[in-house]
Amino acid sequence: MSSVAKRKKKIPAEKILELYDSHGISPEQLKRRALEKNIEVETPSNFYSDIASRHEKKIEKEEKREEITEYPETKLLFYDDWKMREFDAEVVGVEDEWIVLNRTSFYPESGGQATDLGTINGVKVLEVKKIGRVVLHKTPGKYTTGQTIHGEINWERRLHLTRHHTAAHIINGAARRILGNHVWQAGAEKRVEQARLDIAHYESLDRKEIIEIENLANEIVLEGRPIKKSFMKRSDAEKEYGFRLYQGGAVPGKMIRVIDIEDFDVEACGGTHCDSTSEVGFIKILRTEKIQDDVVRLEFAAGMKALAHMQEIEETLERAGSILRVQKDKIPLTTQRFFDEWKERGKEIERLTKELSELRVLQLKDAFTEKEGLKFLKREIEGDLDLLRKTALSLTEDETVIVLHNGKNLVCTCGKKAIERGYRANEYIKKFGKGGGNEEMAQGVKE
Repeated sequence: MSSVAKRKKKIPAEKILELYDSHGISPEQLKRRALEKNIEVETPSNFYSDIASRHEKKIEKEEKREEITEYPETKLLFYDDWKMREFDAEVVGVEDEWIVLNRTSFYPESGGQATDLGTINGVKVLEVKKIGRVVLHKTPGKYTTGQTIHGEINWERRLHLTRHHTAAHIINGAARRILGNHVWQAGAEKRVEQARLDIAHYESLDRKEIIEIENLANEIVLEGRPIKKSFMKRSDAEKEYGFRLYQGGAVPGKMIRVIDIEDFDVEACGGTHCDSTSEVGFIKILRTEKIQDDVVRLEFAAGMKALAHMQEIEETLERAGSILRVQKDKIPLTTQRFFDEWKERGKEIERLTKELSELRVLQLKDAFTEKEGLKFLKREIEGDLDLLRKTALSLTEDETVIVLHNGKNLVCTCGKKAIERGYRANEYIKKFGKGGGNEEMAQGVKE
């Protein structure tokens, strides 16, 4: 057996489950990284079923802890029709500012998708949450058990959230095709203004990759691919689609909801989704960044929110063009020219500052006073802090103690012999103002 083989380690199945459950590290990611370190990873054959079982037990514990089992399961109308804007329902429970309905079209925050808002009997709904199989609605209205209510969804908010959630699936599928089959969803958040998708990938995305992902995502949108939404037995879903289903994390329960974008992306997901990719509208990737090892974040917008971002960029370009007095298409060349000129002027300023400093050195060379074998200089000169610093350093010798100021800024230097005699620039400067630095040089402001 080789020495390498002797050093080979093995990660236990329980640790693999923990890494996925706690940090979103999939077995595929783990295998690739482990190979680099000569570590063996053997994924359990029932890995995702074990994860699902873990989550199911966790949710069951939470349900028992919340103690709201006295209410019947809330029927979720948004699964029957995500475009349902109004509905009637019966109040089956009242808990302070929270009410429980026998059915609802309000989506409770889950899976990274923000909650629906709207009104119940004309009173604002402030928050919606789901505990176990019961949905609670927070509203300051007055309600009684058995009362019939009329709910209205904030449709514009629902539409933005639904587009962003569906776009997250599309971008995930596009990223996997452009970057490689190792891409795996590591997290997501869908809000009204924009959304984010975190994917497993080993390096930052370059501009070419971003454009390719964005182009493919929008091609899928323009094709108007149907989006199938169905509840399936877990075993049947896994047999038909495989464990890619769990892109957004393991989903508990014997029945799971499957979102299938035709021949492109399949995930187990409980969020609201469009019926066709064409309903998502334009998708724009706003920015990307590597947020940790093997995880890249993509922030994006879809539909009218994507258009709003593009219009904001257009407005910024218009303002920039107006300031520079050029057409928008000339802005890059003009800014480059200004930048080049600025650099040249910076060099010229640097040259002039150096010359002025040399002139100041000549003027001040004979202005020192001698005391105890050391040479002291305190003088006010015109110029900025950079000029003070350059001049002081040029004048500094082993036996000098120098303080220069321009009425506001202070610079102090002490030579080697002066330091040996007990002088410290960071202490001496405090005789004349506030400042700090080290024993050789300090700077600050004059009091």
